Amino acid sequence: MDGVSMVPILMSDSSTDVVTRENFLVEHYGEHSVDNPGCPQLHNEGMFVCHSHCECQDSWNNTYSCLRVIGQGKNYKYCQLEDLLNFVEVYDLDKDPHEFDNIVNTADQQLIAILKQKLFDLSRCSGIACKSLPLNI
Repeated sequence: MDGVSMVPILMSDSSTDVVTRENFLVEHYGEHSVDNPGCPQLHNEGMFVCHSHCECQDSWNNTYSCLRVIGQGKNYKYCQLEDLLNFVEVYDLDKDPHEFDNIVNTADQQLIAILKQKLFDLSRCSGIACKSLPLNI
């Protein structure tokens, strides 16, 4: 995690007080293009690791950025997928721990805007500056 060592968290037991972050960034970058002359139907369809029998992995869905918020009265996951739809997922994990109900359209839009801005800020900060970014929910 940028700016904070995770060693104290990983090495602590339940009797040790460890200062942790309330929010953190999770990112993954998939492959965005592939040219597979043996499978013309898959050309530029966002497929990756195509085999000779035209079996491929969808990679556009594998590029995403998520904000995970865990703190006093806050337990959210906000994700932006970099697919053709720029899909957004938001979950209140206290109410929906299995992530069945995407609340992006039903939650308070001020909350959604705050989570979106925080994800933007965390994805562009570096070092100790990431630790001091307030959430203000």
